[in-house]
Amino acid sequence: MTVIYRSALERTAGIVANVKPDQLDGETPCSDWNTRRLLNHLIGGVMGFAMATQGTPLDPNTEPPDIVGQHGDDAGKAFEAARAMAVEAWSAPDVMEKELVLGAPMPANQALRIALMEAVVHGWDVAKATGQDGTIDPMFAEPMLDGLKKMFGAGPRPPIIGPEVAVPDDASPSAKLVAFLGRTP
Repeated sequence: MTVIYRSALERTAGIVANVKPDQLDGETPCSDWNTRRLLNHLIGGVMGFAMATQGTPLDPNTEPPDIVGQHGDDAGKAFEAARAMAVEAWSAPDVMEKELVLGAPMPANQALRIALMEAVVHGWDVAKATGQDGTIDPMFAEPMLDGLKKMFGAGPRPPIIGPEVAVPDDASPSAKLVAFLGRTP
């Protein structure tokens, strides 16, 4: 497992642990998702990527069950279980040589980049939704933003991302990343 993914999961775990049950119905930066649905997507994704390393295909179009509810509305406990699963799965000695199925087959290193972005950006979403500081460390934000700009170029953006939000040139790397992904910093 890469140190950077482990670090991202730890940071996101701290954010998720601070979510209170009475915040689960609140709005989020992700249109049409309340905090519970966002958390279920985030936690389900961490679990799904981990399971994919072990040969279970991940269907990105499948809505996860109410994982938070299965843990008595304790989002931190639910995320911690998923994080432990991910740490174990991504620490396997041969994991980076594998091909994972995430809707389509892809090399493990590509899947790990997606898992990292999901953990970091949805961690920011949860923080924003629950009034926490979600500032994304430049060590994550800068390379992610560079990679996304290269990937999308001037071409069309996937509809789930939405249009880029304008920010000042001197905005933080965190603000630039989330704005690029259609979120208001």
